Amino acid sequence: LSEESGHILDESTCESIVSSLERGYIFYCDYYYEEKPDVNFNIFQIASFSRFYDVLGRRGRSDQATFVAHHVLQMCRDIVNSRAWKELKQGQRFYANLNTVEVVCGLDALAEGIRVANAIG
Repeated sequence: LSEESGHILDESTCESIVSSLERGYIFYCDYYYEEKPDVNFNIFQIASFSRFYDVLGRRGRSDQATFVAHHVLQMCRDIVNSRAWKELKQGQRFYANLNTVEVVCGLDALAEGIRVANAIG
């Protein structure tokens, strides 16, 4: 569903993919608000939802894109306000088996959130 995908996928296939993304988004939003998962959940949902935001914007669905963007930003706030990330900020490990990869994934999620925030102004 990138700009180049128009040359690879026909419109009905693109719409089917967007429809699947919408259903997944609704499912995971419900899970987020009902189950209140650990912030590690947010890291990977931000990666997914920020790309969904991009797709919606390219398809002219700006109202939906803005809604998704605000959800992405809420999940970013959860990360930076979490005990784990506050400890990391102070140079402390919050998991005994913390690896650099987890930190990089978290920082990437926050970078995506910043990108989305800049896009919506």
